[in-house]
Amino acid sequence: MPTRPSRWRTNGLRSCCPTGSNAALPHEQTTAKAKSDRLESLRRTKTNISMIYALSPAPDLTHLVEGAADDGPAVVSVTDEDGVEHSLWRVGDPGDAAELAGAVDGSPLVIADGHHRYTVAGQYAEEHPDSPAAARIMTFVVPLDPEVLVVRPIHRLLPETGCPADRVAGILSRLGVVSEVDLGGMAHDWVPDGIVVATPAESFGIRPVLRPEDEDALAKRPESIRSLAVTWTHDVLLPALGAADAVFHHDPAFVLDRVRHGEASAAVLLPAITVDDIIRVADAGERMPPKTTFFWPKARTGLILRRFCDQEDGE
Repeated sequence: MPTRPSRWRTNGLRSCCPTGSNAALPHEQTTAKAKSDRLESLRRTKTNISMIYALSPAPDLTHLVEGAADDGPAVVSVTDEDGVEHSLWRVGDPGDAAELAGAVDGSPLVIADGHHRYTVAGQYAEEHPDSPAAARIMTFVVPLDPEVLVVRPIHRLLPETGCPADRVAGILSRLGVVSEVDLGGMAHDWVPDGIVVATPAESFGIRPVLRPEDEDALAKRPESIRSLAVTWTHDVLLPALGAADAVFHHDPAFVLDRVRHGEASAAVLLPAITVDDIIRVADAGERMPPKTTFFWPKARTGLILRRFCDQEDGE
């Protein structure tokens, strides 16, 4: 069933198999707690409640989807609280559906969002080896095209640091070139050009300058991710600040509000990862740190539910 959310030229919805064909390339690490929660939900509901978001390099996919959708009004059209319109069209011609499936199956999919769901789907499929429906997962497929994709960062909120706020500027000055940053009046979709560290009283931009010890720390990482701001943040900046834990959130205004109200010691605002970064890391078979990319807009959870009992024939 193809979909045409606003700001995307074309998208497709299908199921892919986490246990075999149509290889999916992850680009982020996952966390154990998120996986255990999702696995328990899948066991209880036996339903794909939300779809994973995958990118396809299949040639001419945009044209194929637009040509396959039935003429006439959308089957469903809703507008969410952010003003994004989500509309669904049906593919009524079996030949068009087969052509779409063949185009997508001809190239590996890069998982943009839903790494935990994909991993858990594989675990669930191993628990139910005789269920064709359990061997697949509902997937939202988008052309891998920089003109189509909107990639935003996910920021780091630091509940505790090992240093007082008045020492942060000095620590940063030993890690790179530091400048003061004015973060007043920020919009929820603002994306910084570089790394920004915010405390309750001040905010600083930092351009890393690698020291020998930093290069040693980053050398443990695969070459494909060493130059990413998020990698330097996790391997150099957070240890320097004495931050043992981080909370993830994509809205910079929300993150800064928590810091200003004393609910966190500091925050790190990150620049966005590019589509080329995602392709390079996935092609290298490596993964970025958890919660690196936020793709916008997304098909909303609950827009479509895929019950396994309805698809035990594997279709």
